[in-house]
Amino acid sequence: MSTRQNKATIILILFSFFIGFLLYTVPSDAYVRKPDKSEVIEEVSKVTGLTNDAVSIALKDSPQLLNTFSDVVTTIKIVNFLSEAKDVDAAIEVFNYSAEKVLDKILPPNVNIFIKSLKVYKTSLELYRDSVYIPKLDNQIYERYRGTRLQNFKRDFSKDALVEAYTIATMSHDGRFPNRNYYAVVNKMYEDYMKAKGYNKNLMDKKMERHLWNQIQEFWMYRMEARFVKEMMREGKQDVINHIWKQYSTQLSQLKAKAINIKNEQTKAQENIKQDNSQQKTEMKQLQNIFESQFSKDSKLTYSKPWQHDVKNKCYTVSYCYVGSLGDRWCWDNVCITQGQAKEILKRGSWK
Repeated sequence: MSTRQNKATIILILFSFFIGFLLYTVPSDAYVRKPDKSEVIEEVSKVTGLTNDAVSIALKDSPQLLNTFSDVVTTIKIVNFLSEAKDVDAAIEVFNYSAEKVLDKILPPNVNIFIKSLKVYKTSLELYRDSVYIPKLDNQIYERYRGTRLQNFKRDFSKDALVEAYTIATMSHDGRFPNRNYYAVVNKMYEDYMKAKGYNKNLMDKKMERHLWNQIQEFWMYRMEARFVKEMMREGKQDVINHIWKQYSTQLSQLKAKAINIKNEQTKAQENIKQDNSQQKTEMKQLQNIFESQFSKDSKLTYSKPWQHDVKNKCYTVSYCYVGSLGDRWCWDNVCITQGQAKEILKRGSWK
């Protein structure tokens, strides 16, 4: 696998962590709008190199392909949004809380494992959001987390890797003692949470205390991981998008083949029309020569209209007026010469 492919896979897996974080923290009124048909056509056109018209025609009678590409474009919209959001909290506020159904279809199974593994985090996070004020991340602590993750994230996506980065980030600079500022925040959060829930600390056993403390630690760990993944997403956005489309290369090939077939059929039809038009022009000219040479011998032309092909009635229209040497007149106005009549005239070389 190439370095670029490795990078795409890494970013995509990190993206799945961020998705998992958001899926269980986003408020129910947030959304990412599903694309309309024109948006899907525009994106498919970009990735295939086909014109919008060609894509539109190829998708016209393929609702399954349209739905598939709609899901892909929805995911790409999510990728674009996450990479462009001001911060993690801004992304959470507008992320599509129902996007999991789409992402399950788009992301490969091994990546979805990471999304599903974060469901354990859902309950505790929801409880914290309802019960206590959640302060912003300390940038110095986060930078230590980020530095550790950058060193090992390419080879390790396990929870142990996150725990290692979290532990290093929340220790003092010499690495021997917990960071005072961070633990002051989480300790207050712990106390506020117990107070909000009405827990009596004196009645809690060690197991329950450890469980609540681990939940709070996981909350901060995944919060830092979410910010880290968002930054990686911004750097590797196009690699992720390319990787997503690559998974649907078969469907894109089907669409291309269909578009090419339709184009070939249209070209053939146009050539046939062109050939028919050329044949009709030749035939009309021959008929005109026969008519005019025959009636101009003994009379004078006083009125005529250009020959036309009447598509609706499938005939040639003829309009002439002649005056004979004795003052007699012959007029034909919009006379309809059918294809059969035209062939008979051309065959005998005479109008009569």
